Amino acid sequence: MKTDINTNGRSNKVGNGLLLLAIGLVFLLNNLGVNVPDWIFSWSALMVAIGLLIGYKHDFHGNGWLATVLIGSYFTIETMFHADLSSYFFPIGFIVIGLFLLFRQGNRHSFRWEKKPVNFN
Repeated sequence: MKTDINTNGRSNKVGNGLLLLAIGLVFLLNNLGVNVPDWIFSWSALMVAIGLLIGYKHDFHGNGWLATVLIGSYFTIETMFHADLSSYFFPIGFIVIGLFLLFRQGNRHSFRWEKKPVNFN
């Protein structure tokens, strides 16, 4: 018998239902004349949402969801504040990657320096 439960115990139906509910509410509020920010309907906000959904489905393991969220967040922040962040892109990217490497769970490769004999002959 097939069930709709992930290996992490979360129901796919609940997650998908909440996502569709949120999208429907945003569109309904926009149609009712409530001032919904334009950046919510941008491709970059969709990219953040897809990245978070992928991360949720995989218990936030792996790096694909993080890259998607970071790239989408960069462009969403540019759209929200009408700022030119192009001069900060690489410095912020290096800082985020460095922090990710420092604080990620469990080192896959424990690297240790080994002394090897040197042969000058």
